[in-house]
Amino acid sequence: RGKAMECFHNSLERLQVDYVDLYLIGWPGAHDLDETDSRNSLLRLETWKTMEKIHSTGRARAIGVSNFEISHLEELIHECVVPPAVNQVEVHPRLTRRALVRYCRDRGIVVEAFSPLGTGNLVDVSNDDVKTIGERHGKTLAQIFLRWNPQQGNVVLTRTADSDHRSENLDIFDFELTDQEMRLIDTLNQGKFYCSDPRTVV
Repeated sequence: RGKAMECFHNSLERLQVDYVDLYLIGWPGAHDLDETDSRNSLLRLETWKTMEKIHSTGRARAIGVSNFEISHLEELIHECVVPPAVNQVEVHPRLTRRALVRYCRDRGIVVEAFSPLGTGNLVDVSNDDVKTIGERHGKTLAQIFLRWNPQQGNVVLTRTADSDHRSENLDIFDFELTDQEMRLIDTLNQGKFYCSDPRTVV
């Protein structure tokens, strides 16, 4: 717990702020433990209790988690006072995470999709149907895939140092995909993680 509090104070100091809007547990396992080590569970709960204390002071307006699976969330929700506001996870058309997204939505947990373009791999997808969707809407392949997430109610977290790409990423709210187009994009799902797979963490 002391380490979690120290990390939070260090974060405030580096950001030069008195509070943050959202503070997350970044991974369900401890960095110095094996993923199969049962102590991961205990450390998750201890860290969350510290985050609840931080939240109670107003220094973190909301607290959440990242890369948590349903099993991790169920364990946390059973023990917590303040449920996680956000679960930040890898979600994109190649990794739709339907059961996890539904679980979070049913419990009022916002799904924040990171790597919504599969670390850039989706922009190279060769699919004539998706290209046709892009042409129909006057949008790039990246914009079509980015639009797919918020249209389901997910928040999208993009990252780029390129100003043109930033503008392109933001230009996805002036059109909507049809139900048929959404279903077609769904068929690209392969259960493919491009980032670390948290399902092995106990």
